[in-house]
Amino acid sequence: MRSPLAVSLRTDRYQDVWEYNNLTMTRQINKFYFFILAFILIGCSEKNNTEDLSLEIQNLRKENDSIKQLLDSQCPKSRLNNDTILNGTTFLPHSSKMIGLINNGIEPIELKIIKECEVKDFDKDAFPKFIEIRRTSTTLIIDVEIIANACHNFLGEAEVVGTETLNLVYTEYGGFCSWGTCTLRFTFDTTLEKEYQVLKYVTINGSETKGVIPND
Repeated sequence: MRSPLAVSLRTDRYQDVWEYNNLTMTRQINKFYFFILAFILIGCSEKNNTEDLSLEIQNLRKENDSIKQLLDSQCPKSRLNNDTILNGTTFLPHSSKMIGLINNGIEPIELKIIKECEVKDFDKDAFPKFIEIRRTSTTLIIDVEIIANACHNFLGEAEVVGTETLNLVYTEYGGFCSWGTCTLRFTFDTTLEKEYQVLKYVTINGSETKGVIPND
């Protein structure tokens, strides 16, 4: 027959085991709930981040559309086209020299041959030769005779050198014929010239020969 003390000790042991198991289970359940709560919070955070990102993308698209509309309204499509085809005698459009020229208040209008190349004997030291330089209220027109190949066309540029000299630049291209002399006419819009400087001299391809630009 078991003594009351032994029964009491065994009962207390079972009670302790039950309480331990119950405590362990409670801890496991709490951990489970913690992980579920964390998962829910992370999901909500990701959802909010996704919604914020989607909203930001929409705003960027609207801003991009606004910029595109502004460019389309301010810049003709011909200026945005990189496939510019050069033909004949003309100014180079928006080269680095020409952009610098515009930034100095001088805008190119036209470059053309006004006297076709004539094959003849010539004194090389006598060229280039400025034939005429004249102003109107808003334009500067320069006629210059040069030595060139009779089958060539010309690509023109210009730049302001220092504070008072306009240097004309041309590049010949085309077929190959005999050499002679021809006359080019450079025409510029000088409406904004006085806002930057007043040009006094003109050279061509950096030559030592200088022409004098008249005042208004």
